[in-house]
Amino acid sequence: MPSKPVSETFDPFIAEIARSTASLVLGSLKPELLRTSALDGVKLLNKQATIGHNNPPDVIGDEEVLTIEAFCKRYRISRSNLYQQWQDGVGPRFFKVGTAVRITGLAGRDWVRKREAAAAAETASESAAI
Repeated sequence: MPSKPVSETFDPFIAEIARSTASLVLGSLKPELLRTSALDGVKLLNKQATIGHNNPPDVIGDEEVLTIEAFCKRYRISRSNLYQQWQDGVGPRFFKVGTAVRITGLAGRDWVRKREAAAAAETASESAAI
């Protein structure tokens, strides 16, 4: 399926900028390649424009970083359950970036291990009571 020409996809001013930039950068390529390259450039610019405060990186260094929403989705718990666990002192470690709360992948894995150990201890004490 052939792609639409730039002029049919974006407003004329942006299309002209895309064509001019593509022809300057890509020089002697075929017109079809110029259109494709210009569209790819605009897509890249649009993608870069969405990176910002509300879209933090998923990884810092080698460590995965989760938002509260992503953490709850990954571990299949409700947001209120997570806040209750923090209130009870058994929630995962977290840190703040401004007012935003973030949880590292390591903190999530440690939290799971502690919850598993607590559940095993509880099961053992119930078995011993019988």
